[in-house]
Amino acid sequence: MALLESREELRALAARLHSVREEERLRISRDIHDHLGQMLTVLRMNQSLLIRSVREAGAVDREAVAAQLESMQELVSNVLSSVRRIVTELRPEVLDTLGLAAALEWQAAEFGRRTGIACTVSLPGGAVEAGAERSTVLFRICQEALSNVARHAGAGRLQVELRRDGPFLEMSIADNGRGITQGEERASACLGLLGMRERAAMVGGTMDIVGAPGRGTTVTVRLPAD
Repeated sequence: MALLESREELRALAARLHSVREEERLRISRDIHDHLGQMLTVLRMNQSLLIRSVREAGAVDREAVAAQLESMQELVSNVLSSVRRIVTELRPEVLDTLGLAAALEWQAAEFGRRTGIACTVSLPGGAVEAGAERSTVLFRICQEALSNVARHAGAGRLQVELRRDGPFLEMSIADNGRGITQGEERASACLGLLGMRERAAMVGGTMDIVGAPGRGTTVTVRLPAD
């Protein structure tokens, strides 16, 4: 029976990972098409108009050319901003350059700005030494948990807390939403919880989730610090 359940969980995890990859590919392709594609198309049209005006004898208007160049410069700036945003969503540079604590604060601020849900972060005093692999695991689990809050919780606020407990690192994400039900927790693949647990298990950690009706949900991740 346990073997059968394990196989079913592995199938559900594989299906979830495939779904997540396809969703990410779709989102990225839409971003590239809707933002970068449109801006580059306009930029190319502006270039064509500028080239034509320069080539036509007697048609060069310095003010008009300057205005077109300024418009093209603005478009290039927008393209660069979009590229930076897409790259940051794929792998935030702050995680590699400033570490886990700064990355969690950045993630919470972006989440609050995007959703309007008040999000606070509580960090331990001093530097957080987690290592690249564990930092990535905690960051991605937090990312998935925040996504679940936005889609399912109906919350108005949440708190992300990172703490050191002896040889372990603990991270909790607590919201004040409707609270996850036992049925939803059992159907964990639907909410990405199975993938989150699998991420924690890959580095020797665990993940627990507790929901109380009308009082919110708390996700707690516990990993060996070393």
